[in-house]
Amino acid sequence: MGTTFLVIFLTIGVLINRAEVVALPAGPWWMYTGGTIGVIYIAFTSTIVQHLGVLTFTLISVGGQLVGSLLIDLYSPTQGVQVSAYLVTGILMTYLGVVVGGVGNLPKLKLAKRK
Repeated sequence: MGTTFLVIFLTIGVLINRAEVVALPAGPWWMYTGGTIGVIYIAFTSTIVQHLGVLTFTLISVGGQLVGSLLIDLYSPTQGVQVSAYLVTGILMTYLGVVVGGVGNLPKLKLAKRK
């Protein structure tokens, strides 16, 4: 629906000489993968949050971002950035929050009674 809307307005803009179509900027191929990765992430999020719950999913998502930033700081450090005990402790506390917050959200295991 949104793409159709934009194509209609672009067509009208081109017809009345208010817009022109230009070439995409030059750059590495992976520069254009952000939209696709975003769509996949949103589809994954909307599916998995039903099973984990919002709190657990959010804590896992933030924890994953923290671990990712830690790995970037370790393998590609920038000047003035140091991996400290505070950073590692914060990441561990986030995952502790996942465990504590997620325990109440886990579905109850239903054991089949065998007769």
